[in-house]
Amino acid sequence: MLQPLLACIQPGADIAPDLWFPAENASDTLQSFIAQQPCGRAVKDMQAALFPNPTRGELTLSLSGLNEGMRLEIFSESGQLLFSQRLEAMNQAQEIKLNVGNLVNGIYFLRIAGIKYQKVLRFVKV
Repeated sequence: MLQPLLACIQPGADIAPDLWFPAENASDTLQSFIAQQPCGRAVKDMQAALFPNPTRGELTLSLSGLNEGMRLEIFSESGQLLFSQRLEAMNQAQEIKLNVGNLVNGIYFLRIAGIKYQKVLRFVKV
């Protein structure tokens, strides 16, 4: 089972820091990625947010500052790849609607992976 990325959050700190991770091992499994890169770092002008969370059916992925093509992937809590889509580089903020209504209730991970950076966001389907 994958553990939420909480190891780096200090008491009183922002609960959802916008941290990105080096993408040297973007092809690794989600489990090994989380184990190897627990903290990440802020990358100037790159932001990603996922809402509403929890969700019943539709998620909105808000992205900005992605100056390279990325791959968007959704994984189950056990690490099984459920969805994959290519995202083109963008010059401005963008919102992507994701229909997750067909997923069973549970915890999922959305990974945004590019050549230089990647980020994992956790969401709950209810």
